[in-house]
Amino acid sequence: MFTSVIGALTSLLPKSFIFGAYVPVLIFGFINFGLTYLLSAWFRHVTAMLVTSPLALVVAFVLTVVLAYVTSSVNDFLREFLEGRYARWLGPLKEPFRDNERRRREVFQRAYQRARSARYRLEQRAAVWQDELRNSATKGVAKHPTATTAYNRHSDPAARGLRDLRLRLVRSQGVKPTLVEDVVRKMATALETHNETLDADLANDHRDLVAIGVTVLSAATEAEYDAARNVMTYFGTGTPEPTRMGNIAAAIRSYAVSRYGMDMSTFFTRLQTLLVKKEDKAYPIVLDAKTQLDFLVTCCWFSAATTIIWYLVLVAQGNLTTFLWLAALGPGATVAFYYLAAENYVAYAECVKAALDINRFALLTAIDIPLPGSNREERRLWGALSRSALERFDGIEFGYEPPKT
Repeated sequence: MFTSVIGALTSLLPKSFIFGAYVPVLIFGFINFGLTYLLSAWFRHVTAMLVTSPLALVVAFVLTVVLAYVTSSVNDFLREFLEGRYARWLGPLKEPFRDNERRRREVFQRAYQRARSARYRLEQRAAVWQDELRNSATKGVAKHPTATTAYNRHSDPAARGLRDLRLRLVRSQGVKPTLVEDVVRKMATALETHNETLDADLANDHRDLVAIGVTVLSAATEAEYDAARNVMTYFGTGTPEPTRMGNIAAAIRSYAVSRYGMDMSTFFTRLQTLLVKKEDKAYPIVLDAKTQLDFLVTCCWFSAATTIIWYLVLVAQGNLTTFLWLAALGPGATVAFYYLAAENYVAYAECVKAALDINRFALLTAIDIPLPGSNREERRLWGALSRSALERFDGIEFGYEPPKT
C-alpha cells in the first residue's frame, strides 16, 4: 500500500518534494504515532475509534501533505541554519565551534603540506634514481662488451629486493621510498657488473624497477591531490564558519571565486534556470543530490524536535525507562543525520561545481555576453558581472553579443 501511495504521489508531485519532505514526514510521523500509541491509553482508545473512519484517514493524509509542503518551503532556511548562517543562535558556543572548525582545517592543511613536501622530495629522488640506474647501465655496457657472467634473477640481491617490492605492491602494503632506494643501489651494482644489452633478465628487472619508482611517485602525487581536495572540499578560503555544513557551503563559493572570479550566490539561480530551460542532462543529477540533502536535513530537524518534545513529555510522566532509551537514541540519531547531511552536502557541492564548469559559457551566452578568450579575461569578466550585480551601480560597461538568428 505504501509503495502504491508513493507511486501515485510521484506521478502527481515532484520527486524532490516526495523524497525531500514527504517521506521524512511519514517516517517521523510513524515514529511519534507509535510512541504515543504505546504510552497513552487514551490515544489508543481514540485511534481504535478513528481507524475505521475513511474521513479520519483522509484528514491524516491531508495533514501529512500540508506538513510536508510547509517543511519543503522552509527546507533552505533549515539547511542555512545548520550551516551557521544565523550564527547568533549559537550564542556563547559560536566561537568554540568556530575554533573547533579552525583546528580541523589546520589538520587538513598540515596533512596537505606534508603530502606536498613528500611528493616534491620523492620527485627529486626519483630523478636521481633514474640517473643512477642509467649511468650504471652505461658503465656496465662499457666494462663488459661481452657477456662474461649472467645476472641471476633468483639469487642476486637486486632481484630479491625487487621481488619484495613487487610482493608489497600486490598485497597493497605500500612501498616506502627508502625501500625503493635500497633496491636502486643494488640494481645499480648489478647493472654496473653486467651488460644489460646482452642479458634480457637484467633488462626486464631494470625496467620493472623504473616502473615501480613511477608507481610510488604516482601514489605520492595522488596522496597530495587527496589532501588538497580535503582542504578545498571541506573549507573555504576565508575565516572558518562555526559549523561543518557551513564550511562546505563556503567551499562552493570559494571554488567559484578562486577559479572564475564569480559570486556563486548571485549566479546559481540563473544557472539553475538555464539548466532547466535547455533540459541539460546534468540538472537531474544536481536535483537528485539536492533531494538527498534535503531528506537528511529534514530528518535531522525532525529527529531533534522529536527528541526534545518526548524529553518533556516523559519527564512530566515520570517514565524513566523510556526516557533513558530516548536519551541514548535521540541525540545519537540527530547527530548521525547531521553528519550524513554534511557528507551528502559534499556530493551535492561536487555536482554544483561540475554544472558550473560545464555550463558557465552557456550562461554568458544566455545573457548575451561575448565569451572570453582566456582564463584571465574570464576572471575579469565574471568579477565585473558579480560586482555590477551586487553593488547596484552602472559604472561598469559591458559589450553585448546579439543573439544569433
